[in-house]
Amino acid sequence: MEGFILKLEKEKELEEKYFNFLKTEQGRKWKDSWINRLSSDVAGDFGDYLYDFYPEMLA
Repeated sequence: MEGFILKLEKEKELEEKYFNFLKTEQGRKWKDSWINRLSSDVAGDFGDYLYDFYPEMLA
């Protein structure tokens, strides 16, 4: 149970980093590349961020 709680805390921390990242020029370019790649406005969401930058969180 403790491991699960730690993962949730880490996820919350990374979600905050994700929203701050989207405010940067690099973050906007990253999101635009996902949108262009998938032709979807929901591309580049938090799950995509984890996939690209923190894949170990998806395991």
